[in-house]
Amino acid sequence: MTLVKTTATSITLALLLGAAPAAAEGVSNAAEAAAEFDAAVQSGIRASTSGEAEKCAGYWFGLKDLHGALSDLPFYQQLPARLSQETASLGHQYWGAVVAQYYDGDRTKLEAAGDRVGGYREEMIKRFVAGQETGKIVGVFDVLGTCTVD
Repeated sequence: MTLVKTTATSITLALLLGAAPAAAEGVSNAAEAAAEFDAAVQSGIRASTSGEAEKCAGYWFGLKDLHGALSDLPFYQQLPARLSQETASLGHQYWGAVVAQYYDGDRTKLEAAGDRVGGYREEMIKRFVAGQETGKIVGVFDVLGTCTVD
């Protein structure tokens, strides 16, 4: 995901200024997931392009679905409200609306964007599954932290 600081005009400037969150080490529990999310929120970096909005919609969609499928796991039960199933649903809806605004009713572009959102959902779920196998979920909660609902 290409990210820019909301006050910067280019990714290069944001990176030179050290605005990007540190490279993710991965998380192994809900407290670490919340901390990684919060660090990304505090970085000030936000999605600012149609492609980034699609990724945000897909990642929130994936988290919503994982909550629904795996709600009995302590990891999901211990996530804070800002990473709850309800918040994930709102994030998916919000970023889906942002994507729709980018394409301004063009059905062909919206259908293609919907396919990409679905692909990002799958990517997020694959990252989670891989993390379950390795003990570290990488590249999920830091991305969601750049995809807050404004």
